[in-house]
Amino acid sequence: MRRALQFGAVILVNAALQALIAWVDQPTPSIGLAVVSGIILVTASWLVWWIAGGARGTGWALFALVLAAGVVTAAAGLLFPPAVPVVVAAACAVLGSGGVRAAGRTFRDHPVRAILLALLTIVFVVVTWALTALSGLLIGGVANSVLVWLWVGVFGALFAVGWTRLGGAAKS
Repeated sequence: MRRALQFGAVILVNAALQALIAWVDQPTPSIGLAVVSGIILVTASWLVWWIAGGARGTGWALFALVLAAGVVTAAAGLLFPPAVPVVVAAACAVLGSGGVRAAGRTFRDHPVRAILLALLTIVFVVVTWALTALSGLLIGGVANSVLVWLWVGVFGALFAVGWTRLGGAAKS
């Protein structure tokens, strides 16, 4: 129960801050606010993975992994957007297992579960991408921002727990 409350607090604060940025950024989007949004997202992601027990290291080692995953995902989004779902699934495997080698062990020790979770992660990212575009057209503005970030936060926490459990199962 305590962990659910921690997840809820991180998700709600992230959604509120992202909505505030959407509200402030309404007339003309700015690079500065996009960077602030990215910093907030990386911080919230770090906290979610930390609560989930990802990387099983120090908080700063996990932060470095989350930051690297965020930079790689952003680069993929800029250079080749269709690769983003695969990059997110790979990042989840690395974060949940505690590193690249540990992620390899996770796939070696539990290939069916790891592949199914990777495919589920990819499908989630694609569906979220489509729903975000659709809700941006139909709802828009701050309300859309809150709904999208709540959706991403809740399911992101669920995937963090799933990947962390699978990564822990590979270690035992």
